Amino acid sequence: MRSFIDRYVTPISVAVLIASLFSTGLITFELFSLSVTSWDLAIILIAINASLLLAVNDRSRIRVSRRVIVLAAAFGIWVIIAALRSPQDFRGLTMAVLLLRNYVLVFSLLVILTYSISINRLNRTVFVVGAMMAVLALVLYLPNADRFGERRPFGSIVILIDEFNVPRLTGLVNDPNFYVLAAVLSSFFVFAFKPVLKHAWVWAAATVLIASVIMAFSRAGYAALAAGLAVVFLLALFQRENGRRRRMLVSLAILIFIAITTFASVSQLELNQQRSVWELTRLRFDAISDSPRFTLWSTLLDDSDSSDIGDIQPTPTPTPTPTPTPTAVVEPTPTASVATEPTPTTPAVVEPTPTTSVATEPTPTTPAVVEPTPTVSVATEPTPTTPAVVEPTSTAPAVAEPTPNVPASGSNSPDSAWNTLVGNGLRSNEVRLGTYSHSSYLDVSEEMGIVGSVLWGVIALAVGIVLVRNAVARPDYIPWVSAFAVILVMMSSLSMLFMPYFWIVAAVAVFVSCPESAKSEQSIVPDPLQADG
Repeated sequence: MRSFIDRYVTPISVAVLIASLFSTGLITFELFSLSVTSWDLAIILIAINASLLLAVNDRSRIRVSRRVIVLAAAFGIWVIIAALRSPQDFRGLTMAVLLLRNYVLVFSLLVILTYSISINRLNRTVFVVGAMMAVLALVLYLPNADRFGERRPFGSIVILIDEFNVPRLTGLVNDPNFYVLAAVLSSFFVFAFKPVLKHAWVWAAATVLIASVIMAFSRAGYAALAAGLAVVFLLALFQRENGRRRRMLVSLAILIFIAITTFASVSQLELNQQRSVWELTRLRFDAISDSPRFTLWSTLLDDSDSSDIGDIQPTPTPTPTPTPTPTAVVEPTPTASVATEPTPTTPAVVEPTPTTSVATEPTPTTPAVVEPTPTVSVATEPTPTTPAVVEPTSTAPAVAEPTPNVPASGSNSPDSAWNTLVGNGLRSNEVRLGTYSHSSYLDVSEEMGIVGSVLWGVIALAVGIVLVRNAVARPDYIPWVSAFAVILVMMSSLSMLFMPYFWIVAAVAVFVSCPESAKSEQSIVPDPLQADG
């Protein structure tokens, strides 16, 4: 039974989990009003794998730091409190369910790493599966990249025709940014293959991964790739052995060379509307200031400064009562101000005759002095109409404001006073904006307040410290530090706190904090999360 699990169940479940990050657009359905995607099914498989391992192994070898348990419990309790305060009762509680799912994922991966798979084998699986998914994405993308005007040639996957008709590769993911996140993460696991120049197929696979990242035209993805490369360089400098440092720097140089040559080779490739990849990339960066994200972020930040988040809600709906006022004002306006007032279009068409009389008046009096007299009369007459013009403009924003907002359905209406300390509840940003905020950091700070931000910040800091300190001792953990840096960069432009990406990396950090596990035969640096017992 144990050998069957190690040989078949564990490799399949881990491969399915990594593949699920590349296929969220392929498997998505509703179950009891809950949205289920591919990684939900993969996490169920991982949990079954962990349960089988616990059934056939000594459970006492699973040891988790008490500080880890305390931090996880504190953050989970605070998420439940924020869910109960959510303006969307059901959707707020689903976020707490997602956090529980992520905790199951962390513990299941911890069990699998303890009994059934090594870190190096896990690294190779992440890289190989990621490269296979990148090949599939490019095979589907290239023949369809010139489909002009089609937003999704295959329904919800393969290509997203974005602003300026840029054909962005999405693979089997709904969003090109999430595809880039998975592809960039996988590309850094090329360092799991220690002989630098021995495996030519490894570098070919890395080339495919980077090519797919380029075709996604994701500005955040490019920044995440640069951040991951910088992390590898810094970690190489701190390696204790000169030979290991040299091998890492050579591998990093090869990866950078692959990235540059890949972009140079595809930059002249013509895609949608016969535009080159270089031109489309430049167009994406030129339009960065027009990104809708900045509007959403400024709305949230400006509104947080106010004492009442109802300022952005459809509270001004009673103001449409002045609507009869403009209709009453429209009637007197055609009497005199026909010549200069184009706004009342209907009366302007009805009364063309006064304009002919005004035109006939200047003919007997050929000097141009007579013309100012009508202009004076026209200038004096619009004075009563100017307040009438002001009134419609003041009523217009009152009608336009409610459109970007989603009506609150919960008992905690978002028109209550904003609380910086505890936030306004999960999914309150979605209510205020009518869409996702596209920033995990704004989601944490605005929805869970300072308390939630501090709790999550402590968890993230602890995960980073554990990974960095162990990556200096063991190169097997270097790809995970790069993955951690990539996730932190992408979280700035994506709402992904409750998605599995961060929690998969956290699971590896928790595994590092278990020095008695079966797969930790090499020396491990003590981590700050470790407690006695």
